Amino acid sequence: MAYNSSLIKGMALLDCYHGDTDEYGIGDFSQLTGQPESTIQRLVNTLEFIGVIFQNPNNKKYRLSLRILRSLTSARYAPQWLDNAKKELIRLQKETHETVNLGIRMGGELEYIAKVDTDQLLRPNFILGKRYPLYCTGLGRCLLSYLPREDIRELLPETFTVGTDRAQPDFEHLYNTILQTRRQGYYLDDEEFSLGLYCVAAPVFAYPGKVAAAVSVSVPKARITPDIVQHILQCTLAATKRISHSYAQILCS
Repeated sequence: MAYNSSLIKGMALLDCYHGDTDEYGIGDFSQLTGQPESTIQRLVNTLEFIGVIFQNPNNKKYRLSLRILRSLTSARYAPQWLDNAKKELIRLQKETHETVNLGIRMGGELEYIAKVDTDQLLRPNFILGKRYPLYCTGLGRCLLSYLPREDIRELLPETFTVGTDRAQPDFEHLYNTILQTRRQGYYLDDEEFSLGLYCVAAPVFAYPGKVAAAVSVSVPKARITPDIVQHILQCTLAATKRISHSYAQILCS
């Protein structure tokens, strides 16, 4: 029977996260697994690329991402972070009176992991756990906004299937909107994902420049005015700032 040796080596790195230590460096992994540091570097590059781990820029060590932690009941800070985030989602929904979503990157896809619905009859119907391509949503652009161009190109398919004629099925156009998202700190999706739907999205950071998740407020286009967009944007940016701060505090605890 044939086995994939790279997968086995990668799983050996993930097996290191079983005790009280949350972060490991290249040397730590090498010592724990017996693999050379050159091999470890290639493995962590791959695991970070697919969103399984991320690097702490302060000490260059690696942590498990929310993609992994949210499914591990033994993880110390994932449940606490998600509880804090949900409180902020509820607050944001009360401030905007619209549907609020929280999403994370799963490789080349976006997955909704939490939401708070509006009580208005006309509302979007996002399904928790469902995945969408990163390129077609405001949340996806936020999740991609701090990745290098070559990583973004590698994560996305060669051809895009767009949801509406307001979206551009072209990588260069998409990449420019991702750069715009990075510069301004948010993205406004005006019926690109779905006709009749407007979305205000902003990233959540684990560390400066390290996007852990993203938050969006989804509104039927019929209820949108310039003043409402500005109000929702201000509330969303304030919420993501608080969630990012909460995450940073937990990581440092």
